[in-house]
Amino acid sequence: MKIIQLVTSRKFRGAEISAKLLSEKLLSYGHQIWFVGLYSNDNLDVLSVKDGVNIDLINRKKGGLDFNLFFQLRKLFDSIQPDIIQANGSDTFKYAVLGLLGNKKPKLVYRNISIMSHWVKDRLLIKSFYKLLAKRVDCFVSVGELASSDLQVLLKLPSNKLIVIKRGIIAESVDKTKARSVLEEKYSIHSNDFLLIQVGSLSKEKNIEFSLELIHKLNARNIDVKLLIVGEGPEKERLQIKARELKIDQRVMFTGNVKNPQNYLAGADLLMMTSEIEGVPGAVIEAAFHKIPAIGVNVGGVKEVIIHEETGFLIDTHSINLFEEYIDKLVYCKSKLIALGENARKFAKKNHDIDTNSRKFESLYFKLLD
Repeated sequence: MKIIQLVTSRKFRGAEISAKLLSEKLLSYGHQIWFVGLYSNDNLDVLSVKDGVNIDLINRKKGGLDFNLFFQLRKLFDSIQPDIIQANGSDTFKYAVLGLLGNKKPKLVYRNISIMSHWVKDRLLIKSFYKLLAKRVDCFVSVGELASSDLQVLLKLPSNKLIVIKRGIIAESVDKTKARSVLEEKYSIHSNDFLLIQVGSLSKEKNIEFSLELIHKLNARNIDVKLLIVGEGPEKERLQIKARELKIDQRVMFTGNVKNPQNYLAGADLLMMTSEIEGVPGAVIEAAFHKIPAIGVNVGGVKEVIIHEETGFLIDTHSINLFEEYIDKLVYCKSKLIALGENARKFAKKNHDIDTNSRKFESLYFKLLD
């Protein structure tokens, strides 16, 4: 098969990394892959698919509908004549559909990575536009059950156009002791520090200010806890100022974007998820493969990857007191931390194996072409 994997930008982010991993698996199965970013990545680290064709269409994102991007996509589709086009989140939905106007041959798959209703909200015009676009999509693949049911209700989709295929993660072999040692040296972390970690975009919906308040409270009790915040985003400067105001800037480290967050996850003790909205967070699964449990708020699809008291702790509200209570349990009970980590790894291996889930995509493509 000739397959185009369309991403917003070839950056080291969740949806893009998932599309890259899937692409490389599909290549290994004997298919041809074009890994296409709508917008170029200005950073030095550009996500690429080994042995695939890697393309960026335009330099930067503009406000509103970009007709140049629309024509660039049409030209690309006409030249490649793909069997399958998979749009992976965000702007790829509308541009993939618009780029296929009048072209009925390629099968179009949209991979839904989030709770779409959260972003559409009560904007009736956008909702109507998305319903119209959805008619050209042959199958909507969601990363979790909640994301799928949300999409069905929002866009009034028939059940036969919906499927759930879970995230597939490659668990790289990382020496946890070495990973911890590297973090200790790089960020002045002590061996007895309990190391929390958050991974993702530093955006408002990630609610990282909550984490800073939590660290402030733990610090006031002289608990040896530190927090690594891995990622970049529009909230970074404000969060750094907040950390200084709370006098916890020696306990909170902002790493920026890192090429391989698994090396950071493997060296931590506990992953935190404090978002106000989530699809199915890949960071929880990656951490689990390295026997790192997670504590998170029960929003979106978080409950699909954290099993309370088995693979971590799932909290129904953004309660600093409850986070503090559960972290206390792990700080003072190493055996509990180890047991949660072991269970988390078993869960991740059973549900999020990269080869199993990539084969599900391949089977879907063949079914659509049949």
